[in-house]
Amino acid sequence: MLDQKDTRSKGAKTWSKFTDFIKQESPEKNLSHSEIKEQILADIQASEEDLRLLAHERAANVKNYLIASGKVEAERLFVLEPKVVQLKEGSTSGKDMSNIAMQVDLVIK
Repeated sequence: MLDQKDTRSKGAKTWSKFTDFIKQESPEKNLSHSEIKEQILADIQASEEDLRLLAHERAANVKNYLIASGKVEAERLFVLEPKVVQLKEGSTSGKDMSNIAMQVDLVIK
């Protein structure tokens, strides 16, 4: 039998670890994936700074990929500072960050 390599994304593997952990912590509840997702999302606390750092990290990964692919020279790529984007009408104040996203521009000159 051939060894099968896990080809899931890093996010999918992390999600599996979360769901496995939740199932181990409360096996008597027998939660579905959607119930586990709701429970995890209800407990997540992400600040605007956390989102800004995540956006910058993602943009840096895209930049590194483009450079490694050889399609664009490093000197031509610039990552601009992430900015807050409001997803829908309403306030972005307080702890509820569900109404905002971060936008990062990657510029090729």
